[in-house]
Amino acid sequence: MDYKDSSFERLLNTFLLKPADRVPILEFWPQSQEIIEYVLERPLSYVINSAIDGETNSFEIKDAIEFAQRIGMDAVGADFVYWPGQKFGKSKDGNRHYIGGNIKNEEDLKNIEKSKDINELLEKYEYYLEIAKDTNVGIYPRLSAFFNPVYLAMGVNDFCTALYDNYKFIEYFMDFILEKQIEIMDKVCTNKNVRFIQIDDDVAFSTGLIINKEMFHNLYIERMKSLIKPAKDNNILIAYHTDGKLDDLIPVF
Repeated sequence: MDYKDSSFERLLNTFLLKPADRVPILEFWPQSQEIIEYVLERPLSYVINSAIDGETNSFEIKDAIEFAQRIGMDAVGADFVYWPGQKFGKSKDGNRHYIGGNIKNEEDLKNIEKSKDINELLEKYEYYLEIAKDTNVGIYPRLSAFFNPVYLAMGVNDFCTALYDNYKFIEYFMDFILEKQIEIMDKVCTNKNVRFIQIDDDVAFSTGLIINKEMFHNLYIERMKSLIKPAKDNNILIAYHTDGKLDDLIPVF
């Protein structure tokens, strides 16, 4: 195999701090229609969703795998994310953007969107594996956590205010989301084909953690332990994504 080719084993070896022939490539959400079509050398018959649209990835798996092979990317994600309660609207540039959250109190949670059927998502994951089986491109589950979904579902300003005025609700809402995420994690970890799981949870920005470090630790550490326990119990690797400056986050892990 040429070093330019995709290799799931290369990525896994790197996670395990083993030697690899080059730096692996893992871009979990290619979003530019123009770049994707340029790489594929053909137009797509559908529109690629952007993360700012609040939708899950619309990149069709056959095209995603071909894209990965053409650039030497080593794996493609299958979405198991749950991002309820967010509001989106059109801006002056004509695109949809996140504009706030719908969940302000426990009463609002009664009308929150349900998570997608886990069994359907697992069937989709198996379909992805089938499409990728004759390639060296890996398929991995991509899950959301509980911090980022809560502050986006509430709206960032309301979330920050509630940390001081209604802390109990923040805890209640995080536990509500966490329960759903653990249910998904439990099911995903029973699949013998899962080699690693990526968790997405934007908890930092350019200057550091989004909230006070002590408060973050109180809200985050034990809940994250609960979320990743099924993976640890099954010896499944965890990859973690967040934006931002990570100095105060790395010691947490």
